Amino acid sequence: MLKKAAMGTGLPVGLAEDASEAALWLIHQGLDGVGAVLVAIEDGFNNPIKIKRVGNTQKFLEARVALCGPSGLDLLTGDTSVEEIHFCKVDSPLLLIGQAGIGAESFEIELTLGVSGGATASVSQKGLSLCGSTFNRGADVHMKLCESKSIARVAKNRDIEIKVDLKNWQILETLAAMTYVPSNELSRMKGAGAGLIDNN
Repeated sequence: MLKKAAMGTGLPVGLAEDASEAALWLIHQGLDGVGAVLVAIEDGFNNPIKIKRVGNTQKFLEARVALCGPSGLDLLTGDTSVEEIHFCKVDSPLLLIGQAGIGAESFEIELTLGVSGGATASVSQKGLSLCGSTFNRGADVHMKLCESKSIARVAKNRDIEIKVDLKNWQILETLAAMTYVPSNELSRMKGAGAGLIDNN
């Protein structure tokens, strides 16, 4: 549902999938992954991303995390000239932490994130360690690779019950409905729905 909701606001399919995976990672850490995605997608995705390189730091100005979070992770892990990513005026710092968690698991690395206001997060394959709770919209976030492998383990239970606030669920359903095609003769003539040979 999160993926469809993100697509309904104009986020490309791959990035919508990235956002929903990051949300699930956050949920497994006991955090509000659904709310993190809703904050990131509520304004849509029509504004271009502005970037700036300063020495070994790549800056994303007015960072829309659903768009630039995965790119920032790719730069940090794939370009040896980039030592730090600076996300300015982040719309959803919590979603960025979830994206870092997915990146840490995928690339087998540890990342540290410093949020303006003093909060920090460390993510690795072992889990998440948070210090402080100031992950507000509009914060600046610095992300870098960490050499240390000592991070407190947070148990990950893949069979947890996921509870979603009813209001958030209704928002998700409304946004996801924007991806649906009407079920009528005209839509079927244009290729919607299953064809006669699709199940053969």
